[in-house]
Amino acid sequence: MSEDAKPTTELSGDFEDKTLPCKDCGTDWVFSAGEQEFYREKAFENEPSRCKECRKAKKIARNRRMRSRRQKKSGPGGNVCYAFQKGECTRGDECRFAHEIVEGAGEDNKE
Repeated sequence: MSEDAKPTTELSGDFEDKTLPCKDCGTDWVFSAGEQEFYREKAFENEPSRCKECRKAKKIARNRRMRSRRQKKSGPGGNVCYAFQKGECTRGDECRFAHEIVEGAGEDNKE
């Protein structure tokens, strides 16, 4: 075998593009040699079972569920800057907590 017969991309090595069915939408999609190389480098054991569009949609839905759970868990007025409620916050717009006045917050400390 001559040197000219070597593959042009060494990254994909022994990988070839595969066509896989998406378990959500059922369409066939290509699991490229480069993606397979990435999966091997990261030591992922399983091939992806969803196409890129369905993976993205699932991630968005998961993030929405998590955001909703956090909001329910914290209740009304959750993630409010307590220093702002006391008039002591010095972070201004850089503060990661909400600067809004919540009725009933901090009333037990006023007496």
